[in-house]
Amino acid sequence: MLLIRLSSLTPIVAVLLWPGCASTVKAQRTPGPSHSLTVSLPKYPLKLSNNRRYLVDQGNAPFLIVGDSPQDLMGRLTEEEADWYFANRQSHGFNTLGWVDVVCAGRDSPDNKDASTVDGIIPFKGFVPGGNDYEHYDLSKPNEAYFTRLDHIVQLAAKHGLLIFLAPMETNGWLPTLNNNGFDAAYAFGQYLGNRYQRFANVAWLSGNDFVTWKEPMDDALEQAVAKRIRSVAPDQLQTGHWQTRGRINSLLREEIMMAILTGCWCSRQVTRFLLLTTKQSKER
Repeated sequence: MLLIRLSSLTPIVAVLLWPGCASTVKAQRTPGPSHSLTVSLPKYPLKLSNNRRYLVDQGNAPFLIVGDSPQDLMGRLTEEEADWYFANRQSHGFNTLGWVDVVCAGRDSPDNKDASTVDGIIPFKGFVPGGNDYEHYDLSKPNEAYFTRLDHIVQLAAKHGLLIFLAPMETNGWLPTLNNNGFDAAYAFGQYLGNRYQRFANVAWLSGNDFVTWKEPMDDALEQAVAKRIRSVAPDQLQTGHWQTRGRINSLLREEIMMAILTGCWCSRQVTRFLLLTTKQSKER
C-alpha cells in the first residue's frame, strides 16, 4: 500500500485497522450508527498523481486509504455475509480492504486445512506429486467455482465503493505450495490471476505478507514470479508488497528496492508503503 513518506512531525494520513479481521464479522453483526456518511465514490481504477507522490482516481481526486483488513475472508464468509460486512465498512467511512488472500491456509488461517470456502469449495482441483494437502495443490488446475466466488467478492466490494488489495500467494502459508509447483506453474498462476482480474477496476495487488524468507533466492524468485506475471498482463493495476525485515532500519532500503523491481516505478524516496512506515515508526519508539 502506498503513502507519502512522512516526517516524524507529520501525522499519519492513512489508516489500516488490523484488528478488524473477517473472523470477527459474525460476532459483530449489530445495528450500525443511526447517521450515515455522505461521500462520493471514487472513480476506479486508481492511478498515481502527476507528481507520482500519492494516489488519485480517474477524476484526479486524491485517494486516502482508509482500510480494514479481512485477510482470510474467502475462508470465513459467505457472499451474503461479505455483502453485509462491506456495507458496514462503507457506512463507517472505509474505502479499502487492506488485503484479501486469494487462497487461505497455513499459519494465518490455521483452521482452514484445505483452503476451502465456508461452504466447502476448494481452490484447486488436483495435486502435484508428494502429497494431497494444500501445500501440494496443483496451481495449474484452478477450480472455476472457487474463483467465481472470488469474482463475486470483488464485485460486492465494488458495489460498496471499496478498493480491494488481493494477495495472490500469501507467503506465511503458500511458499511450500510455490516450491512444490516450481517456476513455470508460479508464472502461469500469476498469468491466470492477471488475466482474470484485470477487468475489475477496484482491484490492486499486495504480494508477500510478512515475507520473512525473501533472502532465500528460491522463495524470493517464486513470489516475484507470480507478481511479475500479474503485472505483465495487467500493467495498469496497482501493485505493492510486504517483504518483512528484521534488524536495523537500514534494511528497509532492501524492501524499497524490491518494490521498485516489482512495480517498475512506484517506489521512490517520496512514496512508500504503509507497512514500511509503521515498521519504521515502531522501531524508532
